[in-house]
Amino acid sequence: YFSDTVSGSKNSELLKEMYNDLDATYEKIDSLNKVYISKKDNCDIDSLNAAISQEYQTIVENHKKGAIDFIEKNIESPSVIMGLYQSMGPRQQVFSLEEDRDLFEKVSKTLSEKYPKSGFVKGLSDLLEKNPPVVGKPKIGTVAPEISEVNPDGKKIALSSLRGNYVLLDFWASWCRPCRAENPNVVKNYKKYKSKGFTVYQVSLDKSKEEWLAAIKKDGLGDWTHVSDLQYWQSAPAAKYGVRSIPSNFLLNPEGKIIATDLRGPYLGQKLSEIYGF
Repeated sequence: YFSDTVSGSKNSELLKEMYNDLDATYEKIDSLNKVYISKKDNCDIDSLNAAISQEYQTIVENHKKGAIDFIEKNIESPSVIMGLYQSMGPRQQVFSLEEDRDLFEKVSKTLSEKYPKSGFVKGLSDLLEKNPPVVGKPKIGTVAPEISEVNPDGKKIALSSLRGNYVLLDFWASWCRPCRAENPNVVKNYKKYKSKGFTVYQVSLDKSKEEWLAAIKKDGLGDWTHVSDLQYWQSAPAAKYGVRSIPSNFLLNPEGKIIATDLRGPYLGQKLSEIYGF
């Protein structure tokens, strides 16, 4: 279906442009990995991890901004559908239905009018129909829904048991590259503010306990609460919070109310600095 719809030099050139941009981003990430490997044995590892994490997020965010510009500029070309489906690595899409639904719907509406018989365009329409907008995702100012899941030792730990502290409720997985890149930033802020009552309740969307525990050890995450039902994207806590892409987080105040969401990179430190005054 796709070849029938996208045939023609204009569409082919657009696809080439899109993949060239993606290759350029891959090269930047590869260069960043090489910098990390070359420096990790000769400098403060926490500072290096934080710097690499922030630079990685900047690369990914800049690529996404460029991809959005490309899609909106060429929205009448079916080639932009491939732009919606591009990924930064295994199981890590640039765009997600949860965060970018307006863009998916805009592309679908435009192309459905222009190519009503295209099976590839219909596939996008079907994707939207089968994945309706998340209803009931907790909002800022509301009390965080309860989670009570097992930790690595098999003991159930309730999110509410941490009340009295500021808590970062963080959804992640060992297989999620952006999550792993963000972990050093979480560790850095945890170490800075834990003595003031800041802690982390981390929910994994892993399906392998061994891979989950190995990532906790490798990333140095052992000091806070970890839970998982090991159900991958069928995770009950993720469903309760409307999480359909990761990393995703919610910052809770000591009363258990949500006061901020999706604080990544420098934004987590900025928010905690506002709270604690340093």
